[in-house]
Amino acid sequence: MALVLLNARMSERSFKHWSAPAVLPLIALMLSKFSLIMPLSTAEAIRFQLLQAPPFIVNISADLKYCVGEITTSTNALKGVEQFLAQLNHREVWMASSVHKGEHEGELRELYRLMPISVIGGSFLPTSSGHNIAEAMAAGSAVITGPHVGHFSHMVSAMQSFNPLSILQVSGEAELIKSLHELLSDPLKLEARQTAAKQAFHALSFGILSRVWIQLDWFILKRLPV
Repeated sequence: MALVLLNARMSERSFKHWSAPAVLPLIALMLSKFSLIMPLSTAEAIRFQLLQAPPFIVNISADLKYCVGEITTSTNALKGVEQFLAQLNHREVWMASSVHKGEHEGELRELYRLMPISVIGGSFLPTSSGHNIAEAMAAGSAVITGPHVGHFSHMVSAMQSFNPLSILQVSGEAELIKSLHELLSDPLKLEARQTAAKQAFHALSFGILSRVWIQLDWFILKRLPV
């Protein structure tokens, strides 16, 4: 049986924990059982190797969290949201997502496509590990995050490197309020951020599954006994 670790993460905090002499032999033994480890960045790949993962099984991979699928909205859901928006009497609206437990991914995906601005609420809490921004960007919603993006920091950096307008990262409540006011009062700025978000998502997500499959095929499937 071949064991593969996809989207492998090893934060600096976790690395320090597993590097302790008391537990290093345990993690080294665990990692030696894998046939392929696919971390998301060079830094994480180095951490896995420092934890004694065999170097030849560590291969940097694309982030599977980009693979959110096609953003579509069912007819019934669309009617419900349109009725809700009509009740607002054409007021300017925006959405804060990932702000409490119980939010369902399917519902968020439908709302992202209909909202001009999506604020990723989980990124404003220092105890949070962030929330996937790819869904909102794929839907063409202007994305605003807070300072605590956690596990998605590499995704935020990649998006901003591709186009600084793709994600607006604010420091806190005051800057969030100011940014919302600026975007809602300037249709051109809002449209520019919506377009940048969608373009950055498509550019960075293109071919991810194919690249991951090629690695799996090369390192795992071709080496299995016939």
